[in-house]
Amino acid sequence: MNQHSDPDIKTDVLLYVSNSGSKSRIILDFVDKFFRGISSEFNSPSTQHFIGKAKIPNEREIYGLLVKALLGVGGDADIGHVATEIQVSRIMGETDSDRSTGRVDLLVTFRNTMFLMEVKVIRASINSKGAESGSRSKSEKAWQDAIYQLRSIAGNEIARHHNRPVVKLPLLICIYYDGGQLQDSARALSETYDDIVEMLESSHPQPASFEWNSVFDAPIETYRRHSNSQNKEKKVLLHGFSLFAATVN
Repeated sequence: MNQHSDPDIKTDVLLYVSNSGSKSRIILDFVDKFFRGISSEFNSPSTQHFIGKAKIPNEREIYGLLVKALLGVGGDADIGHVATEIQVSRIMGETDSDRSTGRVDLLVTFRNTMFLMEVKVIRASINSKGAESGSRSKSEKAWQDAIYQLRSIAGNEIARHHNRPVVKLPLLICIYYDGGQLQDSARALSETYDDIVEMLESSHPQPASFEWNSVFDAPIETYRRHSNSQNKEKKVLLHGFSLFAATVN
């Protein structure tokens, strides 16, 4: 289990806002198992070795890791169908002309519930900090985009068609990196994390209600996303990640 030097960041445990009801218990159970699986995959030697030989992963490159984590959530009695980028109906207004089709990043059935997930991955530089930091603003935009996209999905129609409850779950993955190889990376990571959490906890119309944080035992040295040549000037260090989620109507 990874431990961070800053006690304000709780690592390797699910943090959540408690709700009551059987549906809420299913959601909590799913998110807990899913986040644990994602963390296990991110921290696995094979994943870290691959990232070290490649670049900072983007959203599409994370899909395989997410599917692998989903398959470990439970047996056939728990996890049913899993699909990526599946077509769904969107309702943008009150008339038929306002309807359209779009895609949702992940669909998975867990027990009797169908989860529709919009996944956003941001690379959060711990070199910038404060209310106007790039990491904070990127996180806010990604979170709001995921909420907006899920709200437009015709969830009730999908639930009736499949005869099962539907839960819309935005998932934000923040990968913390150091582009300048800071002397005190633990403090910089903590400050960046605080900025992002402060924003997500007060986000309108939907704050984050689930959180998971993990700090790597040792930073992963890899390459910048848009580097053309693999040289030391293009290298960065990945220090850890945070997962955030919520349920939207």
